[in-house]
Amino acid sequence: MVYRWINLVQNRLLPAVCLLCGAPGEAPGRDLCAGCRRDLPLNAHACPRCAEPLPASAPAGTVCGRCRRLPPPFAAAFAPYRYDWPLDRLIVELKFRRRLAVARVLGTLFAEALAVRLAAGAPRPQALVPVPLHP
Repeated sequence: MVYRWINLVQNRLLPAVCLLCGAPGEAPGRDLCAGCRRDLPLNAHACPRCAEPLPASAPAGTVCGRCRRLPPPFAAAFAPYRYDWPLDRLIVELKFRRRLAVARVLGTLFAEALAVRLAAGAPRPQALVPVPLHP
């Protein structure tokens, strides 16, 4: 109850603002507008083993050539978005400029995509793995 009240006050005093274009956020606590969210680069056609983007013409479930030649040590990977504009910009802002608001947006986007995947019957992931800055 108290947490809900604090969120209400916070959303009134600090309304959500899109991190990409500055427009009002899509919803309370969502620092991304509906237009920018629609423009995010979905990874709709990806290798089910490594999540590497594949051409749009590739049939669903196609394993990429690299995974056929040398399968990775894991069975499957899930990356709901491609590393492309504007997500690449947001990731740079989080990693190198420490804009923590970006972490909330990216985490929410991933959690929503994962929930859709689980609702479709996919198994729960065994691990969530961050990508390090360098080797």
